[in-house]
Amino acid sequence: MAKPSDRLSFSYDQLENEYSPLKYSKFSKVFNILLNSCTSDDVEDDGNTINVCNKYDIKGTDNYYVKELLQKFLHNIRNTYLTVNNLNNVYFKETLEDLKEYCIYFKYWLYDQILSIDYYESNISKIYEEWEKELKGEMYGNLSYQCTFNKLQLDDIKKLKSIYAFKLIFYNNIDIFNNEKYKPCIFLNTLGKGLNEYISSIDKCTKEDPPGNYCKEFNEFRKIYQDNIYWKNSATEIEYIELNDETENCALSIKQLETPLLLEYKNGTNILHISDKPIKFKSNSIITGISAMSSVTGISLLLLYLYRFTPLKSIFLNRAQTNNKKFNIIGEEMNDFTSGISKLEHTDMENGDYNISYYSLNNS
Repeated sequence: MAKPSDRLSFSYDQLENEYSPLKYSKFSKVFNILLNSCTSDDVEDDGNTINVCNKYDIKGTDNYYVKELLQKFLHNIRNTYLTVNNLNNVYFKETLEDLKEYCIYFKYWLYDQILSIDYYESNISKIYEEWEKELKGEMYGNLSYQCTFNKLQLDDIKKLKSIYAFKLIFYNNIDIFNNEKYKPCIFLNTLGKGLNEYISSIDKCTKEDPPGNYCKEFNEFRKIYQDNIYWKNSATEIEYIELNDETENCALSIKQLETPLLLEYKNGTNILHISDKPIKFKSNSIITGISAMSSVTGISLLLLYLYRFTPLKSIFLNRAQTNNKKFNIIGEEMNDFTSGISKLEHTDMENGDYNISYYSLNNS
C-alpha cells in the first residue's frame, strides 16, 4: 500500500522502530490486530486463516483500496462490538482495563487508515455510509453497549486521531518515552500536538451546549479514561521553532515522571504546562485551566474555591456564629461534593485579585 500521506509525516511502524519497547505495549497488540485483519496474520486459535472478509460485499465503489478498507472495517467493527459487550474474549487476545476502550482503539485504527492514503480521505462519506448501514443490522440492535457514532469532517478526524495518539501511545506508555532518549523530535513534536488539541477540546466541549458531533466523540473519550489533567499557560519572548530532525529540545517533553507528573509543550511563544496533580502556582500566576473528570457543576466548584481561598470564607464564618447548625450542613455538603474530585491547591495571589477558569465534563 502507498506510503502514508497523513499530515503527521510518520507511520506507527516508524514510531515503533524508534521506540522499540512499544512493540510490547497494549496499544501495539490491539492496534496490530486491527491493522492486520483480513490478512494471513489474521488467524484463528487453531492456526487456520480467517477468510471471512471475502463475504463482505461492498457496492458503490470500484476502487480496490476503498473496498479493501471497507471489508477490514466491517470485520473489525463486528469484533470490536462483540468484545465490548463481552461476547468475544479471544479475538484481541489483549484484555483492556475497560472494555469500552476497544471503541477508541477501533476509531484510532480507522482514522489512521483514512488519513494514510488519499483514496480514503476522498471517500469519507462512503465509509460513514457503510458504518451507518452496518449499525442498522440485527446483531447491533441486541447489544447493550454501543460505541458513539457520529459523522465527522476531515479536520475533526485529524484532531481526534492526534488526541487518541497522545493518550494511547504516549501517555499510556510514558515510561518508555522517558527512558528512550535522543530520538528525532518529529515524534514528540507530533504527539505534543495531540496534547495541545486535547486541552483546546476541553475548552470547546465544556462550553458547547448541546454538543456537536465532534464534542460527542470527544466526551465519549473523556468519560472512558477519566484522567485528571491540570494545566497552565506561560509565555516566552523567544518563539520556539520545531526542528523535527533534532534530538533535544523537542516540543513535548517530560519534566518530571514521579508524582506529580509534569509535562511541557512548547508552541510558538506559548508554553503549556501539564500535571496530573494541582500545579503549584507562583504569586503572580493565573490558573488558566483545571479539568476534573468527575461529573460536577461549574458554579459549585467556583463557590467552593471562593469559600476556601477568598474573603468570602469570613462572611460564612460570621454567619455561622449565629447559625452554627446550618453552617455544618453546608460544610458536609461541600465535603460530599469534593469526594470525587481532586481538591484545588491554595494559591497566594497579590492584592486579593483572583482569576480562575474552571472546566468540568457533564457526564449526562
